[in-house]
Amino acid sequence: LQLLLPRFLTGIASGVIIVLGESWITGGAAGKNRATLTGIYASAFTGCQLAGPLLISAGADYQIWVLLAVVGLTAACLLMLRHLPSGSRESLSERASWRSLGAFLPVLASGVFCFAFFDASILALLPLYGMDKGLNEAMAVLLVTIVLTGDAFFQAPLGWVADKFGIRRVHLSCAAVFCLALVALPFLLASPVQLIVGCLILGAAAGALYTLSLVRAGKTFSGQKLIMINALLGFFWSAGSVAGPVVSSLLISVSGYDGLLVTLLACGVLFLLIQCLGKTETALLANERQDRDADVQTETA
Repeated sequence: LQLLLPRFLTGIASGVIIVLGESWITGGAAGKNRATLTGIYASAFTGCQLAGPLLISAGADYQIWVLLAVVGLTAACLLMLRHLPSGSRESLSERASWRSLGAFLPVLASGVFCFAFFDASILALLPLYGMDKGLNEAMAVLLVTIVLTGDAFFQAPLGWVADKFGIRRVHLSCAAVFCLALVALPFLLASPVQLIVGCLILGAAAGALYTLSLVRAGKTFSGQKLIMINALLGFFWSAGSVAGPVVSSLLISVSGYDGLLVTLLACGVLFLLIQCLGKTETALLANERQDRDADVQTETA
């Protein structure tokens, strides 16, 4: 009970830091390297998520050192933030209207929701799925670490590929790989090597759904709109994290542990449908230019 308030305040502060940090990274990164830099951020973010539980599991004798390491790292980050250059007018320039924010939100939110849904479901249920399919307990638990390792190590390379070959194209390709990896997973259980490779690919593709959604947000919006869209994406992250284990567990109770993969596959297919039916960045900005030209012509007349 004594830790309730500190944990609550830590959660609020962490949420604000994440929203503002992602807005700064995606909005301030150079256009030709935007996806690469965002991928580095996503890799660092996931790497810290992996490192945290490992530090805690080190044992009571090391807890004070872990606490000091976290405090020292936080202090170093604060010093770096003090020396950041202030945002220029150009970096906060208008790129899209408030109306377009709502039109483009489903395209971005679907990627964040899908990854959060996947992430929470995998953490809670993948070891149970593995043991149900005959894996020993150690290997079944290890699958989660392998998936998260794929997420952590491949975001920067995938970001580089997206910068070279097109962000939306790579985003859709990663979604297709995500769905194919889920379909292939049951056939890889007989071979530990193939299973590890499949889980690495699955984690990398799933992480890219989130990373490239952030990149596309920074490419389309700026300033207050970018902060608003990232705050909304944080809401969809929370919704996906809550819905994932609940929905997956319900389907597992009906159809067995294969229901976990069916649920995740359905989420990936839904993401692809939204991407195909939703507005692209090019169409969105073209409509913005047409609206501005029409307003100029009206004022001139």
